[in-house]
Amino acid sequence: MKALISQVSKDSALDNALLCVFNRCMGEIPLYFSKNLFVNPASVYKFALIYLFPLFVASHGFMWVVQKVSYAPAVYAMKLAYMPFIALALYVYFKDMLRDRPTVLAAAVIAPVFIISLIMPLLLNEPISTGYYVTDTAGLGITVLSSFIFYAMLRDKSLDLAFIETISAQFCFVISIYMIVYFFASSGDKISVTPEIQIPMAIVIGAYLAPVNGRVRPPIWLIALIAIACALSQLRENVVIFAIAGAACIVRGFFFRADWRPAFLFVAVSISAVMVLPATRTALLDRYQSLQLFDNISVDIFNEPSGDIIKKPSGDVGSATKEQKIEVFVDSSLNQRFVEIGLMSQELSKSALTLVMGKGFGATYENRGGVLIYYGERVHNAHSTPFLVYFRNGIYGFILFALPAIFAFVTLFSKNTLLFRASLTLGMMYLALLFNQYFYWGVQFGLALAFWFYCFQKRNEV
Repeated sequence: MKALISQVSKDSALDNALLCVFNRCMGEIPLYFSKNLFVNPASVYKFALIYLFPLFVASHGFMWVVQKVSYAPAVYAMKLAYMPFIALALYVYFKDMLRDRPTVLAAAVIAPVFIISLIMPLLLNEPISTGYYVTDTAGLGITVLSSFIFYAMLRDKSLDLAFIETISAQFCFVISIYMIVYFFASSGDKISVTPEIQIPMAIVIGAYLAPVNGRVRPPIWLIALIAIACALSQLRENVVIFAIAGAACIVRGFFFRADWRPAFLFVAVSISAVMVLPATRTALLDRYQSLQLFDNISVDIFNEPSGDIIKKPSGDVGSATKEQKIEVFVDSSLNQRFVEIGLMSQELSKSALTLVMGKGFGATYENRGGVLIYYGERVHNAHSTPFLVYFRNGIYGFILFALPAIFAFVTLFSKNTLLFRASLTLGMMYLALLFNQYFYWGVQFGLALAFWFYCFQKRNEV
């Protein structure tokens, strides 16, 4: 409407008067939202990240505390929370993406993954789950599109480091409060669903220990809050990523003669915040003790009457008949990840074609002997993303998935602080993906990848 009035009254003395009347009649609030929310993809992303996503995570946690079951609508809502952002950003940046050579080249390289993964289920003599087929295709599509979109926003300057640091700090604050509240509301239970804190956490830690161009560091109390939340979440990957991200920044600062005082304060505050509270000490000790191994036992897991090898020492899933001496962790969740990998490997080994091409979108694997006690006869998902990508998208898809991790590791040693920060962020994302599946429907992964590629391109300009 504002643009229409400007066009109609172009070169007219009434132009400013009409616009002034329009503003007064409609009010400033609609114009604010039109400019800052509905027209600006970055603001829509911020709204989804800081408000919608934590809301759905909290609703899942509430249902878990009350009913002790996973609340499927909340899980799907978390995946769909970013869809308004994706839709609006496509509308705004689609032409720019088509004109950008690196984006077009990346799309051409990735396209065979979609083609192969769409065709493979049709070639296998197995029933196709239409729902899984569609959601897998859409999930990988969202991951790819989000990386293209964030890259376009970085090139357009509508997204920059200052904005990324700000929303990451805000997200870490909100989700840390949730994790702490959940721990006490559930009487000390492990958090019901992983809240994808790894990328924002790496960004906040990097902003504190390796600031770019003299930017203001995040407050130290936020670091303490994140440390406490990571401990109380009882997810080992959160604690490991917090420690590794901090250690990487500190080591880099040592070699480049950075100010040692922020590093000292980071270590002192983090350790003090975690150790001063009995609840955090207990949670960390429990997670450490759960890594202990059972004594070697002899067991044929596929002949177990209940198949209940997740709660007790589990066996070798590489063979359905042979008994073996095995070592397993006390922690049933960690054992489940290895069992899933074994079951997927068995499924792929049925033919040379699936070993190379994977099983495609919608692929499932047999829950032999019911060893995954919380699942049915056929299982669709798995925790370890690298193996899941290979299972669905074959060797070619796995190579494309792994290449950015290799590049991020190499550029982690860059003298360019911005590139180091981007490499750290992407590297911590890959570390989290070893234990959990954030890749499909991975908007956060798309941000980390786009941020790294943009910083890599600009490494000689900063």
